[in-house]
Amino acid sequence: MREQWAAFMKWWTNRPPALRRWTRVTRTRAVAAGVFLIGVPAFFAVFPSWSDWNVWVRSAILAVWVIVALGAVAASLDADEIVKRLSKVHAEEESRLRESAVRVIMKALVRPGTQGLPEHFDEFTVYVYSNEAGRLEPWYPKKDLRGEEDPRVFAPGNGATGAAWDSETSEIIVVRGSEVANGVYGLSEAQQTYYASYETVASVALMGVRGKVGVLTVLSREDDSFFESDGGQHCFRALAETIEVVLKTLVRSSNL
Repeated sequence: MREQWAAFMKWWTNRPPALRRWTRVTRTRAVAAGVFLIGVPAFFAVFPSWSDWNVWVRSAILAVWVIVALGAVAASLDADEIVKRLSKVHAEEESRLRESAVRVIMKALVRPGTQGLPEHFDEFTVYVYSNEAGRLEPWYPKKDLRGEEDPRVFAPGNGATGAAWDSETSEIIVVRGSEVANGVYGLSEAQQTYYASYETVASVALMGVRGKVGVLTVLSREDDSFFESDGGQHCFRALAETIEVVLKTLVRSSNL
């Protein structure tokens, strides 16, 4: 019986347009169906003598009553389907607008000169920790590496990014000179090659509602002590805190 009902509902949901128009629920039809479904049993209860009518007449009334009842059930399922579709469309549109807003905001936030940082600090990466992979993966910006492994991915403890993630005090990790890419911080050969032209890197953990969620890292091809000053650290933390607000309010992810 369950299989037959499922088959009927599948057919009903995908019924031809002509039948869909004919069975479209309007206020008048809904009221009429409700009155009929309630009225028939009520009248037979109020007027017991009606039960003596010809069996064919009673059978016809019962058949019509069952058809109207099935139609009412099908109509309610139609309404449920419409609500589900509208909810799905709304959720998809909300997700699209949210992603668009995040792109615009992040593009404005992570740019050379932002929050008073020197212009030569021009490569920013926002990392989110992947619970599934157990590593820090670039969340913004994305790069098309054509299927190759992203050298910007770090395990906890590796590189300035991994060190900032492991820091229990959420300190800003600053690495300068040859140590940026010489393997002291556990960089792979591919990473040492990728970061060979950089002279300064600074990283700080990003906090979410339930604790650390990622890391903000910035790079420069110049050896600069900017982040070793109180003013430099304040600027970097201000940027990190702004990004934390974006992650908390606009990003929907199981890792945040």
